[in-house]
Amino acid sequence: MLYDIADFLIAKGLAVEKGVDIFAETIPEAPDICTVLFEYAGRPPNIPCEQVERYFQVATRNPDPDAARSKNWSIYNALHPEEPGDKQSLTLERWGLIYAVDTPSKLKIDENGRCIYVCNYFILTQKG
Repeated sequence: MLYDIADFLIAKGLAVEKGVDIFAETIPEAPDICTVLFEYAGRPPNIPCEQVERYFQVATRNPDPDAARSKNWSIYNALHPEEPGDKQSLTLERWGLIYAVDTPSKLKIDENGRCIYVCNYFILTQKG
């Protein structure tokens, strides 16, 4: 799922290439400016169905705090629906009904002086 979200953000012009400026599940030491996607526990379906509820976090890192914040807000605007119930086509095979759980906020300044902003999301999507 995270790679599908990465592809979606690349298609929206919010990242260039997986493994270059957008990553999944780990924050690399370099580059200084990057976006990282993390998945965390969702809820199991309570009825047999093909949709699952999952959660993920978007972290943006930049030595410039304003740039880290601005990038995270741009991603928020791309992922969070303008109208309730709007599905995002993440890829040709995967759709997602995505809602922000919160708004972008500063997480920390890392040991190298780079600012990290995060935002958490809920996604209803197909299994797999």
